[in-house]
Amino acid sequence: MKIDHFAIEVSNIDQSAEFYVKKLGFEIKIAKTDSEDGLYSYMDLDLGGAELEIIEIRKNKMKKNKKTLPPPICPHIALETNDFERDLQILREKGVSIFDGPHIIPNDVKIMTILDPDSYRIDIGQLI
Repeated sequence: MKIDHFAIEVSNIDQSAEFYVKKLGFEIKIAKTDSEDGLYSYMDLDLGGAELEIIEIRKNKMKKNKKTLPPPICPHIALETNDFERDLQILREKGVSIFDGPHIIPNDVKIMTILDPDSYRIDIGQLI
């Protein structure tokens, strides 16, 4: 078995797609699609074979509780980089705020955490 994809609920699918595609380099695998009953839209995004499905619920079927910071550790998305410093610079140039870090965990990883538009955690790390 292997992980097929991760799925998260987003408040605005277009805003989230723009973030993941333009700021993090994901590619659109399946463009925005409406469910048959019209209750939600979804998109499948790809980053080097790792897939993320983003889902926007409509018609107030699922009301979200007000989120508070800091967000919980889970759920989160973990991305691995081969050039931590370059990616940190690119994120800063694109105006992405670093929520936590960067940190070095000795004999393990350089890591930073950013938040997407819905405050989902995204950990970006490089093994050291």
